Amino acid sequence: MFKLPLIVISTVLFGFIFTSANSDISFIDMDKVLISTKVGSSVVKQIIEIEKANSAEFKKKEEELKDKEAKIIAQKNILDSEEFKKKVSNLRSQINDYNLNRQKILKNINKKKIDNTKELLKLINPFLVKYSEDNSISIILQKKDIIVGKSNLDITNDVIKIIDKNISKFKIK
Repeated sequence: MFKLPLIVISTVLFGFIFTSANSDISFIDMDKVLISTKVGSSVVKQIIEIEKANSAEFKKKEEELKDKEAKIIAQKNILDSEEFKKKVSNLRSQINDYNLNRQKILKNINKKKIDNTKELLKLINPFLVKYSEDNSISIILQKKDIIVGKSNLDITNDVIKIIDKNISKFKIK
């Protein structure tokens, strides 16, 4: 007698669980979206240009410091020890200033990458929401967080087409 209500309750619960588990879930490779879309590749190119410009400046300054070092070493036997120590100390100070400036610039570039990627994701998010509503998708997960999934649940290429169609330019700030 006690078994009958238990069987009915468990059947209802399992039916509910299986119905809930049948909701639509898809996944997307956001890294691919950020690289493969026109706007994403534009952002990557802009960042690379900034890095190249700074890299050229860094190399130029490093060459100047190496030349100064070579001159000081060549003058070692000519200068008295006090003058030599002053020049070496001055060179070390310049090298430290260069290293601090370089770290500051690299930090700013990384911050710029992160901030602009966030802004780009904010632009992309409404299209993901609309896509999920149009296709009755309950949850969109990132591909990197999934171990195994059916390839028909991957919506990356569809989203790339939508973004390329709707977002044409993004200027780095």
